[in-house]
Amino acid sequence: MGLGTVGKIAVIAALLCGVAGVSAFLMTADRDSRPEPRTIAEFGGVRLGMSPTDVTLALGKPFASSKVENDGNGAAHLIYVYSKGKNDDHSLDVTFHGANPSSMRAAVVCEQGGFSALLGFDKFSREQDIVRLLGNPTFTSIRSDGLQKTISYSQWNASFKIALGKVMGLCIHQGSFIQYDKEVPAGAPTPAI
Repeated sequence: MGLGTVGKIAVIAALLCGVAGVSAFLMTADRDSRPEPRTIAEFGGVRLGMSPTDVTLALGKPFASSKVENDGNGAAHLIYVYSKGKNDDHSLDVTFHGANPSSMRAAVVCEQGGFSALLGFDKFSREQDIVRLLGNPTFTSIRSDGLQKTISYSQWNASFKIALGKVMGLCIHQGSFIQYDKEVPAGAPTPAI
């Protein structure tokens, strides 16, 4: 029993669909879906390198401000915190660093609880989604209480604050990563709460 014309057409169509499917898979399987590495210079209306005065001119008076402090090396730092109206869950934190108070510039900009997105991720994203798309972080820092961590990606100068597996904050920064001042030492057990 031979294949009729319709049968031959059906077999050819099936083979063509199979070849097209395999070709499409092979073309996308090797494609890196990560964003191109780039320096992100601005976030939340603040550009890295802005002075405290530049930031107040752009955003107004901060909701809260730390005092200028000097670290053990004599470098100065200052933090401005901005919030949106009555939304207690939202803050835009700008950290300034410099050799002295007059040379301080915005070095870290973080938003928590807002509606901004960074590299396509926002406060509704999960850590596993970030890692699946961007790969393993360049650096991870776990806060000393063990309740929050920051995963950093140096190729985008971007970091994500994570708690309970979900994004709690989005940050851009100068340098390769963000590290908590007080963190859980590598290999140490997480502190009991």
